[in-house]
Amino acid sequence: GQLFTLMQRLENTTPHFIRCLKPNNLQRPGLYDKDLVLQQLRCCGVLEIVRISRSGYPTRMTHQYFAR
Repeated sequence: GQLFTLMQRLENTTPHFIRCLKPNNLQRPGLYDKDLVLQQLRCCGVLEIVRISRSGYPTRMTHQYFAR
């Protein structure tokens, strides 16, 4: 039924993620706190992803292939 249809739809999509970063804690336009932004990039794993990609391991595979 509905769960099967949902699972099929999810398997046939490509997920994309948008990460929002606060440029400053004062909520002021045009103000960029590099330490705050760097901390947020570390916390959400973006810097680690960049490090891994630079190492030459950007291997992508489908869930079905991985499960075999």
